[in-house]
Amino acid sequence: FSVDGQLLLEDEQTIRPFWRKVYQREVNEKNEAVEKGLCLITGQTDVPIAPTHNPKIKGIPNAQPTGAAIVSFDKAAFTSYGCEQSYNAPASIEASTAYSVALNWLINQRTHNFRLGGTMICFWARNYEESTADFFTLFDQPKPETIKKFLASPLRGEERSAIADEEFYSVTLAGNAGRIVVRHWLQVPLTTAKENLQQWFRDLEIAPYGEPSAKKKNDEEASSPLGLYRLAMTTVRESKDLQPEILTQLYRAALEAHAPSLQLLKPVLNRLAKQLVKD
Repeated sequence: FSVDGQLLLEDEQTIRPFWRKVYQREVNEKNEAVEKGLCLITGQTDVPIAPTHNPKIKGIPNAQPTGAAIVSFDKAAFTSYGCEQSYNAPASIEASTAYSVALNWLINQRTHNFRLGGTMICFWARNYEESTADFFTLFDQPKPETIKKFLASPLRGEERSAIADEEFYSVTLAGNAGRIVVRHWLQVPLTTAKENLQQWFRDLEIAPYGEPSAKKKNDEEASSPLGLYRLAMTTVRESKDLQPEILTQLYRAALEAHAPSLQLLKPVLNRLAKQLVKD
């Protein structure tokens, strides 16, 4: 509604300040009714603890479509010292709402997440937003020209100075019905993450055996260098046999400069043994 051309909802003199006071009073009344204690996220003491963490986080593979929570308890066996609901892992109402809203935002931003098998990986940088688009492209659907540009363009002096103190964050989430499991958490300097990823793609430059046909050569060029999913699929014959943990291990190896887990040897050797029996 507007009066004399002024939209009433934009009135910062009377209407908006009034409703802010009403909302804050309702929040304070709600906070008074809940338990107070130590927030495990912020470290603050004597703050209102959230009985449930809202809003629910949506879009996680194998979780309920209506949303799920990272912290929830619904059976006596899961409680301790008489703590029920989410009081067993106390977080303030403000902090629990903040991380829930943040994760929902990341999941709905195409360049801040990608799905690996039965997991969802969300990643971000605190201030250097441009870097997230690069990581998304390199992990989701890497193309030869994109990788060549990435490998041939080391950090310039002014760029390195701008992100010298920048951190790269990543969380791997998986669903379990009404709950969400944190499979992996990563926090490294952004410069380190970029350098590790460059080394990862250099290590993937494998010389092909023999001279491929023109069609096969075009197909290989279109799919090389290998994305994480395609790379993981080389360890199994069918996608249903692919273990989510293999994808997570490859992701960690790329960003943390670790050697891939020894568990990757088992499916590779199984494939080799089967082929040796046939040929």
